[in-house]
Amino acid sequence: MKSKFLLYIGLVAMAVILMSSITNAIHSPGAKSGSPGDGADCSSCHSGTPQSASNWITSNIPLTGYVPGASYTITLTGTHTGVALFGFELTAEDSSSAKVGSFTITNSTETRLTNGMHAVTHTANGITPTNNSKSWSFEWTAPAAGSGSVTFYASLNAANGNSVTSGDVIYNTNIAYKQDLSIGIDDKKFDNELFHISPNPVNNILSIEVASIQSYEVKILDLAGKMIISAQFDGGFGTKNINTSTLPKGIYIIKIQNDNRSFSKQFIKI
Repeated sequence: MKSKFLLYIGLVAMAVILMSSITNAIHSPGAKSGSPGDGADCSSCHSGTPQSASNWITSNIPLTGYVPGASYTITLTGTHTGVALFGFELTAEDSSSAKVGSFTITNSTETRLTNGMHAVTHTANGITPTNNSKSWSFEWTAPAAGSGSVTFYASLNAANGNSVTSGDVIYNTNIAYKQDLSIGIDDKKFDNELFHISPNPVNNILSIEVASIQSYEVKILDLAGKMIISAQFDGGFGTKNINTSTLPKGIYIIKIQNDNRSFSKQFIKI
């Protein structure tokens, strides 16, 4: 009787392990990014001492920092010799370990949201590496101004494919970005400027105030310098409006130019 009971307990334990392995292959259960706020990483479900990895999280956030309300592409890449399957969870937190910004899935085949939509993880179709490496990309929208430095944390499981939670290798990685304080400020605070724009960030209508008696041209350029919108205005004081509703979300440059001078500012389209 005792031997049957022990056998039963053993079978139950094995079933739990197998179910955990299957569930984690579908996606991370959440709060396993290795961040201070989560307090756990992939090693809480898989055996192995976590190792640190550098430069595994990349993005198109400029060196000057993220712009509040702007959207960026975040890419996570893991590498491990002999890996059979790769899984992960990634999140973003401020200096107080609070979740900041919002994630948008751009490849629903290989990634999904987890942990109350505050993190990104793999799907069952997004765990197969190529040449010992695996990458995932998704979109992150920066938080409001005043959020300060933001750190992305990720924990990855380089699995050996034995269908249980043993023998895997865990990697933790992170990267921090500051807020760009030069953008998104109320331009009217600067009396020495010759033109002002509002609101910034903008949604549908960008208002321009120019102190000029001459006619002038307005150009809106992307960060690569390509002209997206142009308009000609008569001189004089007053507010002119530019329709920005058709612009994709991002950072743009508005350039005011007449025969004598030109001035530029950056603004955010949300």
